[in-house]
Amino acid sequence: MPADPTTLVIPDLAGKAVLVTGASTGIGAALAQAYARQNCRVALHYNSSREAAEKLAEAIRDDGGEVFLTQGDFSVPADV
Repeated sequence: MPADPTTLVIPDLAGKAVLVTGASTGIGAALAQAYARQNCRVALHYNSSREAAEKLAEAIRDDGGEVFLTQGDFSVPADV
């Protein structure tokens, strides 16, 4: 991803895989974008906001990030 000179770069996060739960909106979406900017591979979890999660994944990919989506209701053990 292109480095913004005002953005903190944490080199030891590069290449790590992270799962962000509730990543389709709000704080989860912001965290997913921040991890992607640190060159992490990001798994975006969503429960019901598929369209928002897909839009976020597209934005991360457009910025050069590696991302994939995963859906599930974490209150249902079989989904976890």
